Amino acid sequence: KRLNNKVAVFNVLGSHYLTQFRDMITCVEDREEEGPTQTRSGFFFIEDVFYDDMRDPEDENMLDNLDGSNVHRLSTDIIDWALKRDPSMKFTVKDMETIKFNSLKICLRRKYRYVHQGNCEHYFSIDEVSFLPSETVKTAASYPKLVWNTIQQTRFCTMCNQPATQIASNSRRLPQNPSFFCESHGDYLLKDSSGEFVDPATRVFTFIQDHEIVQ
Repeated sequence: KRLNNKVAVFNVLGSHYLTQFRDMITCVEDREEEGPTQTRSGFFFIEDVFYDDMRDPEDENMLDNLDGSNVHRLSTDIIDWALKRDPSMKFTVKDMETIKFNSLKICLRRKYRYVHQGNCEHYFSIDEVSFLPSETVKTAASYPKLVWNTIQQTRFCTMCNQPATQIASNSRRLPQNPSFFCESHGDYLLKDSSGEFVDPATRVFTFIQDHEIVQ
């Protein structure tokens, strides 16, 4: 959820692992962090239990040793911080990829947390639990699936009617600060013939449309 507004609804089966649900969630932080700083580590925090995603043994933030010993979990730092504040606190830690939804202890409509990329936090809730009709069981392979998401506004290039792929700021050449551009017009307006910014203070970032984030 974003600012307490629902942005997507998923249907999952009790037989699905938590990792299958996690893989359905898309976030702009996963795209912005592409490269050597990206990490697949993340966790769900449900009823005082941390469910860490430990599927990526090549992630340098998750393994300290090549033999797989001394595994570092994203939840570790949070638990350490909490215990310093209150040593009597008790937490349980489990591997997300080993836990199915039908084994969870939950409260319907209670907000739970999903944390990834270090400190990017999302809220989610399980709003309904029901038995599936026989015809749905026959199509179980199509689950988990996105069944609803908000209709997001598309931002267009300031100079044409193409969807924006860049957001620029801090340049005296901008019609407004910030401004949105497609790739070709952003370069045309802000850079010289050698490919350098005309205004050295210019800052340009990749812009991802909201409807591309929640898919």
